[in-house]
Amino acid sequence: MTAPPPSSAASQAAVESADDASPQSRPDSAEGEVRRREPSRPPETATDIASLRCLANASARSAVNAHLVIQIVAAAYTKLTLAVVATFSSALCAFSAPSVASPVYAMAVASGAAGVFWVAQYWRLTGELRTLLARSSSREPAAVHDSA
Repeated sequence: MTAPPPSSAASQAAVESADDASPQSRPDSAEGEVRRREPSRPPETATDIASLRCLANASARSAVNAHLVIQIVAAAYTKLTLAVVATFSSALCAFSAPSVASPVYAMAVASGAAGVFWVAQYWRLTGELRTLLARSSSREPAAVHDSA
């Protein structure tokens, strides 16, 4: 069998006694003041937003640099392949030409010029790659933002 519900006066007294026992409303014996609980703050104020932003920027910069390295290396291999093929075909045409005035020799000169162009493009790309790798290795995520 169930017990009868407590009267409203008894439940009111129980609530008041529970409120009196709570640590927030007990008077401090040394100061005589009532300690109040600090209002809750959103979690964003407890964390350092600048540090999180710095970490996200470093991560994004690292991903972009990794993508650039992949693209530059692929383009450099293409330029190097074109330079080797152009140089080889230039040498083959030059040695098989009957004379300097023949069209085969003119083709050898044009192919040699194309080979020089592709070698120059290869050196330009490898220079960009060296610069990118040196710049990305000099940045350390811990040294970018010091939140001490």
